[in-house]
Amino acid sequence: MDCYTKYLQVIIDKHYYELKPIIENIRKIGRCPNCGGIYLNSNCMYCCSINKELKQNINNLEIIIKRLLYCLSNLPLKKVSINKLFNLLYSLKDDKISCINYILEKYNYINTYNRFIKHILSRLPILNNQLTDLEINSLETLIFRNEDNESLNDVYNFFIYNALLEMQNVSYECFVKVIKQFTENLMKSYYPNPKCIIKSSFDFEVAGSSFLDTIKILEKDIKELYYNGNPSIIFTIFHELIHSKQWKEIFETRNYISNPYAIKELKDFLLVSASDNYKNENYCYLSYEHEANYIGLQMYKEYLEKLGFKINEENYNEELNKLRIKIDDNKRYINGEERTLDEIFNYFIMYRAYILDKYPQIRYLYKVKNGLVVPKSEFLNETFPKI
Repeated sequence: MDCYTKYLQVIIDKHYYELKPIIENIRKIGRCPNCGGIYLNSNCMYCCSINKELKQNINNLEIIIKRLLYCLSNLPLKKVSINKLFNLLYSLKDDKISCINYILEKYNYINTYNRFIKHILSRLPILNNQLTDLEINSLETLIFRNEDNESLNDVYNFFIYNALLEMQNVSYECFVKVIKQFTENLMKSYYPNPKCIIKSSFDFEVAGSSFLDTIKILEKDIKELYYNGNPSIIFTIFHELIHSKQWKEIFETRNYISNPYAIKELKDFLLVSASDNYKNENYCYLSYEHEANYIGLQMYKEYLEKLGFKINEENYNEELNKLRIKIDDNKRYINGEERTLDEIFNYFIMYRAYILDKYPQIRYLYKVKNGLVVPKSEFLNETFPKI
């Protein structure tokens, strides 16, 4: 540490201890004795009377904060500990004493605060960095304030990384917010105002669910990650993220086929929507579930590797190949009989011409002929169980 830096540090330490009694004096003064009004700076907001004692304390406070912020603006943060000072300034920011907030804003306190946070965030991509309790608390506050800032991705990654190592250093309440905001941030690729809802349970046995801009996940899986380092919730988030993308393609991209599997997924979706029996008989065959598993697994692997974890390549490739085969599988069941997805859907849509209007992308494969909806390439056999 050079001489100038040491000099500035001495000034900071000196003024830090001078601030406390001044702030205590300001807090003791309270309301205006004449009308009970609140002071803005040294003037009562109602009767406009001036409190001379308060004015003197505010002047002293302003001089010290001005000097402190000047020191901070000229100090390389990595060379000096500003924990005590920042802790005080941080507490002042949320103080209800309007004159303190006025001074801090006047002397660009927000930029000083952002500079401190930026310094913390710059270290987070190097995930083995150890943060002080103050720095952890500062990041917690960022999370609870719902800051809309892409740099928070590194904050989410930092806390998730520590949870996976069972070295969690943040409160459980904050970690729930981390998972919620992490999920919503991922969804912003598809929806401007996404929602992640934390549920205690579902009506059926699943780890999560999604529809359009809303993903729902189980709190028990968040606890498993927080307390035991179990990463299953991360896979669930990516799985449900793919479902959100699928629903967007089905409901908002109606005039063209966005990918080779989109029509297949739409067929399964419409059949599931029409029949609980179809869903119960074919849940492990549904194309959109297999695609969510397939792409979700790739995203899961990529994310864990980004955090520095190694994935068993042999097991990963084996599982990925299994899912690839399942995506292409057209086998389905209806009333216990094995059929293909196309066979079942052809008979389902035969008397439902309105589907062609509601989902125009179906028109690429089907047309109305003699009052019936039929595939453009073939005619139908009439002996088939209807849904």
